[in-house]
Amino acid sequence: MNNSKGNVVSDVAKGFIKKKIILLLLGGSGCAFSAILTALPLFIALLVVLGIISGGDSSNGAGCISTQTVGEVCKSISVNGETMSVDDYVAHVITNEFGGAPEETLKAQAIASRSYGVAGAKKDSQGNCVVGDTSEKFQTYAVTASDRATQAAKDTSGMVLLDKDGNVARAEYSSNSLPNAYSTYGSTITMSERDLKIPRDWWEKNKTCSDSSLNKANSNKDAFGRTVYGCGHGRGMGQIAAKYLAEEKNYTYDQIIEYFYGKDSPYQWTLGSSNGTSSNCGSSLSTLSSYTLDHAGLKILNRTLKNSEISNLESYINSEVDKAGYGTGAGVAAAGQSLVYGLEQMGYYLGYCWGGDRSSVGVGKNWGAPSSSCNSDTNIHLYYGMDCSGFVSWAIRNGCNNSFGSEITTQMDHGSHIDVTNAKPGDIMLKSTHVRLVVKNNGDGTVITAESGGNAGDLHFSKHGNENGYNFIDMSSFYKKTCKSSR
Repeated sequence: MNNSKGNVVSDVAKGFIKKKIILLLLGGSGCAFSAILTALPLFIALLVVLGIISGGDSSNGAGCISTQTVGEVCKSISVNGETMSVDDYVAHVITNEFGGAPEETLKAQAIASRSYGVAGAKKDSQGNCVVGDTSEKFQTYAVTASDRATQAAKDTSGMVLLDKDGNVARAEYSSNSLPNAYSTYGSTITMSERDLKIPRDWWEKNKTCSDSSLNKANSNKDAFGRTVYGCGHGRGMGQIAAKYLAEEKNYTYDQIIEYFYGKDSPYQWTLGSSNGTSSNCGSSLSTLSSYTLDHAGLKILNRTLKNSEISNLESYINSEVDKAGYGTGAGVAAAGQSLVYGLEQMGYYLGYCWGGDRSSVGVGKNWGAPSSSCNSDTNIHLYYGMDCSGFVSWAIRNGCNNSFGSEITTQMDHGSHIDVTNAKPGDIMLKSTHVRLVVKNNGDGTVITAESGGNAGDLHFSKHGNENGYNFIDMSSFYKKTCKSSR
């Protein structure tokens, strides 16, 4: 924290009421600490925002928090009597914290600063928020925001980090932190955050911490419980490390966030957003890499499940649907997504069965049973499961209490045709002979779908963009008309 006006955010709000949370995705931030850093505990960034938007309105799916929702929590933020929008505040903060960072690193920091600021602000009944300037634990605020910081705040507007329960998570970050004294290193420097290796020549040009500090152990512990050296605590996102990933490894901001806070980190947080960028809704899956596409490496379910397995799987599905918003499109997506993913975690995928089960509430007790009736022109399996329209019907039945009748694909066009960029969880990808359920919009012109059949056959996840013969169908009006709000 090295600006002349060191305004800081106050303590962490303990939580906000969640209403129809649509869940999941991740974030982080950083402080370019200089001399003050050595005197501060360098613990920064807590995010406690709520997701108060309904599942049917989210463009990503589960647990996503929209810009509007952030605005509902803090309509404005005041610092020392100066009032501004949330994004203006974010721009002022990141100008001071790490204003010289590459564009992608600035965006990553903007996500953390937004979450942290709104979380720690004191809020009145009208949603006006105030951040203090006396605590040493929080991020600093620059008098003037740079154009680059303003753009980074705009580009990430509404994005925050979420934990597995859909609450905005605490995202610490620091500047230059090493697990060993700087003098002990050779040609490669190891960062405390994720033990990232950085070439010494690059480090020498970019470090912002003095050698004396880098050779002196401080009282802080990193994410692995080790004493750290340098300017920082070594937890969460390291600013210099993030700069290195952006400049030398061409990481995008969401990849930086995923690296420091994602499923393979000590935190396992996910990015929540209103615009679909690297967001995933409907379950506890954070990124595309969490999915097994085309059921590779799995085996077909060739037995009926035990009662305990059925109970556990149904509990997981119901939990994910409730988090996403029962009776909404996101709830439908969560039902389909959690079924496919839940079976994946057991090592199985469900066989394609033409004309198979579409009406089960919960897990079908006959799934995986030997069957001679699951035959079609292109798929022949000996184990009972679902076909494409049966699976989508099952997801609708279990996500919003609508049986969907006995419709086949040619009868499932229940909404307006949209482009893939506007597809959201719960929408469908449809042609006369096949239907897929959208469970995630990747924000890059592609979606993740869950489907039974298709190129890979059987029940699986797959990735698609606009394709000849298919239409993306906006199902939101259909769900609003036909879904029930409770089981």
